[in-house]
Order: sequence, then structure tokens, then C-alpha cells
Amino acid sequence: MALRHSNLNFLWIGDGELQSLLTASNIRITGWFLDREDALTALNTIDIYIQTSLWEGLPIAVLEAMAMQKPVLATNIIGNKDVVVHSETGFLFDEIAELDNYIEILKDEEVRHRFGIKGLERCQDLFDSAKNFKLLIALYKQ
Repeated sequence: MALRHSNLNFLWIGDGELQSLLTASNIRITGWFLDREDALTALNTIDIYIQTSLWEGLPIAVLEAMAMQKPVLATNIIGNKDVVVHSETGFLFDEIAELDNYIEILKDEEVRHRFGIKGLERCQDLFDSAKNFKLLIALYKQ
């Protein structure tokens, strides 16, 4: 993806055994953060969050990006598609080639802003842990 979009800068937050496979010069790898706040600070510097997982339960990193009003590009898998609303909070993709069009759409700052607001609203409506725990407690008390 980075090789296809050499005019864009990519930030890989984290690390991993596949790091040596990342050969594009437009990828910066942060390594693991010891402090969550440092990771969130790095996340806040990006314009678009990309999640390329092949499997997810509930993708917390996607929720954190949406809570920070970042549009999301994510693989169309269980977990991601439970969180991301296609064409509203981001885009879900099956093939890397699909990203060309989505990245072009998200180059528009107004579109990114609109998707970001929708993502934050979705997080607040459906994934607020305090609200969800209160609802769960009420359910148990029934």
C-alpha cells in the first residue's frame, strides 16, 4: 500500500516480527510505546487510520481512532465491520486495490472531518464503556 502511494506518509504505531518486510521509504515505525498516552499522541498526528488485520474481536485501536475523529480504512472482517460503518465512518475493504479510490476520497479534508464526527458519535452511542456497564447492571438487576 505504501509503495502504491509513495506521495503519502505512513506511520506504523507499534512493532512486530514482520517489520523487515516494510521496505517503502514512506513508512515510519514508532516501535512499542510504554505509555498509552504516547501512543495516543502519535495516533492524533495522522489523518486516516488504517487497520489491516485478518481477524479482530472488538478492535479497540479502531475505536480509539474513531474517538479521536479519524476516518478508518479497515479490512472487511468480523470486528472491524461491527465498528466501522462503510461510507460513513470510513471504508471497509477486501482487496488492497480498493484503497486507491478510498484514499482519493479521503484526501478531501471536509470528507475526513465528516467521517471523523460520525465516528466519534458512533463511539459515544454504542461503545461508551460507562454507559454500557450501567445498561448491563440494569439488565442483571431485572
